[in-house]
Amino acid sequence: MLAAFLASGVALNLLLHRIVGRPLRALEAASVDASGGAFDRRIRLDGPRDLERVAQAVEEMRRRIVEELSASKSREVLLKRQRNWTPRPWN
Repeated sequence: MLAAFLASGVALNLLLHRIVGRPLRALEAASVDASGGAFDRRIRLDGPRDLERVAQAVEEMRRRIVEELSASKSREVLLKRQRNWTPRPWN
């Protein structure tokens, strides 16, 4: 009976690790990458439903950051063009 109890405890631990631990570590790694500036990497949505919701929220933040960064770069290019523009003299 003790052996069965220990075996079920080990099995439960491995199952929990596989179902929750791996996706949680993957989400953590993806979040750390994104916070370090790797905005081009999508965040995978897998694991338990709660983790999927968190991953989806983080992915949405990453996507919005990419959009805002792109818009900011476009405005910066436009501003540089405007600063370098000189009117042509009238002949």
